[in-house]
Amino acid sequence: MRELSQRAVTGRRNLIFGVILFAFVFLIFGFVRLQVVNRDRYEQQSLNNTIRAIMIYPVRGLIKDRNQRILVENRPAFSVAVIPKTVSDSTLNYLAARFDLDLTKLKQKIKRNFGFRPLVIAHDVPDEILIELEERKLDFPGVLTLVDSKRYYPPGVRSPHIFGNIGEVSQVEQLVNPVYKAGDLVGKNGLEKNYDLVLRGTKGVRYLKVDANGRELGDYDPDRNLPPIHGNDLYLYMDYELQSFADSLFEDKRGALVA
Repeated sequence: MRELSQRAVTGRRNLIFGVILFAFVFLIFGFVRLQVVNRDRYEQQSLNNTIRAIMIYPVRGLIKDRNQRILVENRPAFSVAVIPKTVSDSTLNYLAARFDLDLTKLKQKIKRNFGFRPLVIAHDVPDEILIELEERKLDFPGVLTLVDSKRYYPPGVRSPHIFGNIGEVSQVEQLVNPVYKAGDLVGKNGLEKNYDLVLRGTKGVRYLKVDANGRELGDYDPDRNLPPIHGNDLYLYMDYELQSFADSLFEDKRGALVA
């Protein structure tokens, strides 16, 4: 009887020891998994929560005639972007109403680009909306204002249909050319479209430290920042003065001119 009792005690001891050993091995395995196997993954997640990569849009190249006359140039403008991973539904509702955007399409756009990369949702934003967003910055975490530019035709420049225009990139255009990202402005027709890759330049990036509330605390590492590369200017064979004179001959008339 005493021998059976001793065996039972020994069995319980072995069981307890086995459980402790298993728990210890499990903890060691978890530690190795966190610190070694998935270190890069968790380190990147930590960086994403404390560092914000802000895209710096390049200045689009000018369009000039053969005599260096500027036909299409740029003017400063501002865009509004959101961080899909941190922006709230209530903020999206506000932005959709403020910018007259389709809320369903906006949320679909957010879902397609879910992450920490800023996503532009509005271009050439009026000053009064910019001021409002800046004043209520703490009310709208995940909302950013970015410096951008818009196309401008100097006074007296005619035939804008030749130059075309720019607009936000579509999903189809993104599939055709992976260099395009959601929110980018691209040439939609005319010379702007045909020479878009020449004119657009290369985006830069600035890494900022942010706190738990998304407030910017300054540069994370200035050496990691990349300046944007200005787009190339496009020079046309066209003599604009001659083109304008030819256009004036066809005021209220239909026809063609062959040089």
